[in-house]
Amino acid sequence: MNFKGWNRHLLWLVAAAPFVSQTWLQAAPTPIVAAREEIPTFEKDVLPILKGHCTACHNPDTSSAFLDLTTYETTMEGGQADNNVVAGDPEASNLMRRILGHGGKPQMPLGFAPLSPEKTETIRAWIKAGAKPTPEGVDLRHWAYVPPQKPSVPEGAHPIDYFVGKKLAEQGHSFSPEASRTTLIRRLSLDLTGLPPT
Repeated sequence: MNFKGWNRHLLWLVAAAPFVSQTWLQAAPTPIVAAREEIPTFEKDVLPILKGHCTACHNPDTSSAFLDLTTYETTMEGGQADNNVVAGDPEASNLMRRILGHGGKPQMPLGFAPLSPEKTETIRAWIKAGAKPTPEGVDLRHWAYVPPQKPSVPEGAHPIDYFVGKKLAEQGHSFSPEASRTTLIRRLSLDLTGLPPT
């Protein structure tokens, strides 16, 4: 067995070890900084909780206690209690009291495990922040929020030609001149057979 070769390899490993360990230390992941806390929104944060735990009983069809929790509007209206959600005051909100089981009434959801502390805190934070349907600063004029409207097209014009021509004119361009019959036949032959017409 050739121990001389092994010694040479071992020497290289010992010599390279400090550099390799230094590289690993530098490549170690940096600690994750906690994400900035955002105000919960109804659609993104609160509604999924209500759908998962409440809307089986509190929906437009069954509406237990005349309470529908399927939309922002009906959640804010409440059912038998006028103060279902008191914006800015979770303790005065009937929704929060029923989730926590305060006020001498059964804790909701009735017959099921109570909401987790995280989900309860999400609803509390949403009410405390004003119970708004959308977060502040959301521009509802964004194209996704604008209902589509059918544009008017001049009579006789093909809609596609009209809109393409309009955009070309805005940029100072116009349609290419109409191709002759010979050119169209040549293009058709090349498209269909890959060969010019004979």
